[in-house]
Amino acid sequence: MSVDALLRREFPEYEMEVIDVQEDFLDKRPWIRWMNWLAVLLEYAPQIMSRTQHPQACYFRTPYIARIIHRHLPSLLKKPAEDYLFSFQTSSLYDASIAMNKDRIPNFIYTDHTHKTNLYYPTFDPDKLFSKKWVREEQHIYENAARIFTMSEHVRRSAIDHYNIPPKKVECVFAGSNTETDTRALDNDDFTNKRIVFVGVDWERKGGPELVNAFRILLRDYPDAVLDIVGCNPEINCPNVNVIGRVPLDEVKTFFRKSSVLCVPTKVEPFGIVFVEAFAHKIPVVSSNLGALPQIVEHGKSGFLCDPADSTVMAKYLGDLISSPETCQRFGKYGYKRVQETLNWNSVGRIMAESIRNHLSD
Repeated sequence: MSVDALLRREFPEYEMEVIDVQEDFLDKRPWIRWMNWLAVLLEYAPQIMSRTQHPQACYFRTPYIARIIHRHLPSLLKKPAEDYLFSFQTSSLYDASIAMNKDRIPNFIYTDHTHKTNLYYPTFDPDKLFSKKWVREEQHIYENAARIFTMSEHVRRSAIDHYNIPPKKVECVFAGSNTETDTRALDNDDFTNKRIVFVGVDWERKGGPELVNAFRILLRDYPDAVLDIVGCNPEINCPNVNVIGRVPLDEVKTFFRKSSVLCVPTKVEPFGIVFVEAFAHKIPVVSSNLGALPQIVEHGKSGFLCDPADSTVMAKYLGDLISSPETCQRFGKYGYKRVQETLNWNSVGRIMAESIRNHLSD
């Protein structure tokens, strides 16, 4: 469900106006694009030259683009600022708060990330942090927000620890699945087919090479195990591995239905909706013990978590699952229960709407 649809449902008594910053503002002012590329060079030239940063990644991390979006947003409103009850933004790349005389329209943020969340990941190089000037702009975004909703607890903790945001101002509300659950029965021979699925576009960041290493170890004891790789096209020379590549989003559910386990041992994970989608299909998970995963996957209840670099332990956990259909079923049902209770858009919308109403009534 899109966030604007979620808000329309939760606040049916109000008229909603949607602004796409890229489409409605930046695309119509190409001179800003060129000025910002100049700002990227001025801010990041040494890092770009040393290949510490990629120019495209720096594009929305300049003080120039942050300030010009914030300054011009009021001009995109269809009505006077005082006619708006609150504003709501779905990222933390710019400040959508709108000043009205000496006050601000309450601005709420829903995000899966803060930039300094990266510091929690053991493989992250601190030299790859964006400029201190940009981080100060990001700090202002959080300071000007009435409330910050995060998809995971570790991002909430980052807002508090790294940006000094008061804890009462930051709330973890999770997220839901981006695809409709396939309600048909699973096509995995009641979890006896020993089929593992990887779903992800970024093969390296999502721990694909480490999974293949674990799968090679797994084949020693389970030579009939199968690994399907969906979403990317890595070159792999390993028995029983099927590289499916990109498929339409709606077709991913087919591979969940055919699998007994999802394994994506990601090295960086702001949230990970693919794990929610697996649980929505009652499929257990093997993944990493970092980022948002400990809040999504309960170790020993809905899946197993391990160091993504430890292929031996990963292989053991995969073996524990594909050798026990009963464990797969139990873990899958537990994950599905989490989806029904917490990891769904109805729950997210209800929590955010209640928090917004409470703030507006204070």
